[in-house]
Amino acid sequence: DTWDDLSGNGNNGALADFEFNDESGWIYNGLHFTGNEYVSLDEFDLSEMTVEVVVKFDSITDITNPEQSILSNANNGGAGLVFNQLNSATASKRGKISFDVYTQDEEGNIVPSSVVGKDLIQANKVYSISGSFGTLVLDEDETGMGFETIVQLLGVNGEVDGIDFNSNYLKPATGTKFVIGGTPLVGAGANTQFKGTIYSVRIYNRALREDEIKEKVKILSCLIREIWI
Repeated sequence: DTWDDLSGNGNNGALADFEFNDESGWIYNGLHFTGNEYVSLDEFDLSEMTVEVVVKFDSITDITNPEQSILSNANNGGAGLVFNQLNSATASKRGKISFDVYTQDEEGNIVPSSVVGKDLIQANKVYSISGSFGTLVLDEDETGMGFETIVQLLGVNGEVDGIDFNSNYLKPATGTKFVIGGTPLVGAGANTQFKGTIYSVRIYNRALREDEIKEKVKILSCLIREIWI
């Protein structure tokens, strides 16, 4: 009933509502979700972060859950990775991954800003996906001087998209859990959305640069190959 944190930081995940049969639970080196389960982590009080997941999706069209949260702490703020099925309500996101980060505008409204992937996602294919937002300190090649930029990045198998990020990030409500396979919202079925297999999850307390994201994809490709052995 626990997904152990291999980093040694003690952020173990609590497995909820898994049946541990041929469909729900640990299958082929991953944790398989049927839309009825989730994994709950502790609250993360971060002002910037990177989330990284190796995942495979069961389908690309789902009538019950057209927007499937892969992982999220979105609750009156926060951020999350979402797989938007081909029947998603938002046409521009259909068949793609979006990284939704919530900010607060001048009128106090909660506004999600998304980075939407370029390519259509396929079912039963393994993907390395990352979402990153925060302040980066970069080196300028010609002068060697450093400068800061605030970005929001989405990486899918090494292809990285990005937008300028509104730095007025709105943290989720106090006490909000970080959920894998759904959302931390309250109410019947709110936690359970995702249908597919998750092989690994990493959460960083800073924004990774584009080159770091691409480098990690190379490392994770070894894991992706091992999944099929």
